[in-house]
Amino acid sequence: MVAYIGPIMSLEMVDAFLKNPNVGKDVFEDIAHHRFGVSYGHATSLSKTRLIAKLELMMENERTHQTIAKLAHECGRRGLPEAL
Repeated sequence: MVAYIGPIMSLEMVDAFLKNPNVGKDVFEDIAHHRFGVSYGHATSLSKTRLIAKLELMMENERTHQTIAKLAHECGRRGLPEAL
């Protein structure tokens, strides 16, 4: 699998790498470093299993932040509900 690995790599693309059992640990290290800003030292110190778990957690965190930002934007346009 050849793909761009960098800060604009989509979460869907990262997920595709994670689901492919043929992807080596070095690719996950590159994704962790270039996409999520993890230091190479930290990424290389993790086992492949732990590195995958870390990537999954970072993806989930990013999705959560995207949802919060979307809701905040919508509340900003409509105003806050009266209950708040």
